[in-house]
Amino acid sequence: MAIMPEKIQFLPKHIQDQINAQMSPPAKKVKKQKYNAIKTQIDGVKYDSKMEAKRHQQLMIKEMAGLIKHLKCHGLILDLGPTDKSRSRYKPDFSYFDCEKGVYVIEEVKGFRVRDWPPRAALIKRVWPEFELRVVDRV
Repeated sequence: MAIMPEKIQFLPKHIQDQINAQMSPPAKKVKKQKYNAIKTQIDGVKYDSKMEAKRHQQLMIKEMAGLIKHLKCHGLILDLGPTDKSRSRYKPDFSYFDCEKGVYVIEEVKGFRVRDWPPRAALIKRVWPEFELRVVDRV
């Protein structure tokens, strides 16, 4: 026997709560970020951390001023070559052309330096020498 939604209001409060809990979809479990980074959204763009969002705003100002151009946020995927099981790919936080220095830059925002970063950075520099790798740890 089904209970009609319009009849629920006449039931005791604790029964109403039980019925509503069963009828509503389960709450989404919030996934905890690695290294306590807080995902941030600004103007519809999602960032992995507050620091990354702030850095993107700084780079957009530089782009408007004409200091850099072709700014991309997570828009570039670099192939680092084969590994044991598959090909290794790297997706930098930002890529752009630095007009002052005349070089293409890939930039990584690191609030916390992880153990595997130095060897990965060395591999990126070796495989993609035409890019200047910059690591930003303070914004």
